[in-house]
Amino acid sequence: MTRIGMAWTVAMICLGGVAVAGELNPESFELANGLKVVLIPDHRVPVATHMLWYRVGSADEEPGKSGLAHFFEHLMFKGTKTNPGDIYARTIGRVGGELNAFTSYDFTAYYATVSTDHLERVMALEADRMVNLDLSDEHVQVERDVIIEERRLRVDTNPESLLHEQVMAAMFDNHRYGIPVIGWMHEIRGWTRDDVEAFYRRWYAPNDAILVIAGDVQRDQVRWLAERYYGPLAPVPTARKRTVEPDHIAERRVVMIDSRAGRPIWIRLCLAPAYGTPDRSRTLAVEVLAETLGGGPASILHRRLVRELGVAADVSVDYSPSALDPTPLTVVAVPTPGTSLSTLEKAVEAEIEALRGDTIAEADIRRARQALRAAGLRARDGTHRAALVAGMALATGATLEEVDTWPDRILAVTLDQVRSEARTLLRPESSATGLLAPRKEQL
Repeated sequence: MTRIGMAWTVAMICLGGVAVAGELNPESFELANGLKVVLIPDHRVPVATHMLWYRVGSADEEPGKSGLAHFFEHLMFKGTKTNPGDIYARTIGRVGGELNAFTSYDFTAYYATVSTDHLERVMALEADRMVNLDLSDEHVQVERDVIIEERRLRVDTNPESLLHEQVMAAMFDNHRYGIPVIGWMHEIRGWTRDDVEAFYRRWYAPNDAILVIAGDVQRDQVRWLAERYYGPLAPVPTARKRTVEPDHIAERRVVMIDSRAGRPIWIRLCLAPAYGTPDRSRTLAVEVLAETLGGGPASILHRRLVRELGVAADVSVDYSPSALDPTPLTVVAVPTPGTSLSTLEKAVEAEIEALRGDTIAEADIRRARQALRAAGLRARDGTHRAALVAGMALATGATLEEVDTWPDRILAVTLDQVRSEARTLLRPESSATGLLAPRKEQL
């Protein structure tokens, strides 16, 4: 599974009988080789999720090698000399477990959820492929062809995906967030065995990983297993080299006409702070701002554009602070039948300009805070979700304390903070706008 466009809010959750805010109760320790281990206890059922996060994503790739992080995610399932082929997947399947992986701009993660008595086997298999992967010419060729087809099906034949890709490319002058996670097709075709071997040696090491175990296990048990299987693995000296995005001084614009498009669509990206940026304390207010503007039928933009003005069939706002560098806040609007994109755009921009003028009300952010907290509490229910929330935040610069206290801290965001973010982030000169229409007359 690949997250081509990371656009979700890191949220944490709880249903009746599950932990309340601040009760993930995470514990952590670090092995001598640099592997960080996090335990999230959940003793309701004898199940455990093993989720291994590598601190490498598509934004860490060398120029000309786009998509290599995602390619390597595929290759990790090709087996080792000790456990060849699909033994890993078949082992998990035989015991009724589930497994998958995903790649983003800033990390690559692999997970398996099994009954607790099979956790040791998962850990042994995962530690084995951290250092002993079988990177044959045949494996490289086969998986390269698989990804070529994946890109063709998911992106090249999907006008909305192409629009998002083009707007991201326009948004970033220098940063690799402007390059798609799956990679550009012409660079995908050029991947070689030497490329993947160099990538493996550089990034796949215990000191570049975070292991999150969530489930019915004890700290001593997790430490013993981690020391046994990961402890002997040698660290590899490495350092991330991140490009810096210059200040944006001009609005960017992308217009696409594609007869394959099922509907017209309007999208705007605005750069926002993230967990990995020096101003990460602002991320809570940006989360509340995004929910206030476009978090469902009760949000301001939905209320105004869909219900009152009738120019939009749908409108939403997405933002995730889980990034190492400034990341987009995304506004998406779909016009009603018969409404042109230009008419919709004028209406959206008028609303955004009004919001920058301090029209956001206390009642709006009160609803947004409560909605975020409720959704966030639900998101931590279950071993997989808890490991996902914790791992994603830790892999992008947040702390365990911040993860655990997020539901309470979101309630402390003030109206003044949200209004300040609206004035700061929603400036046209720091945005990129995209329009997609099946026909020119719909623009």
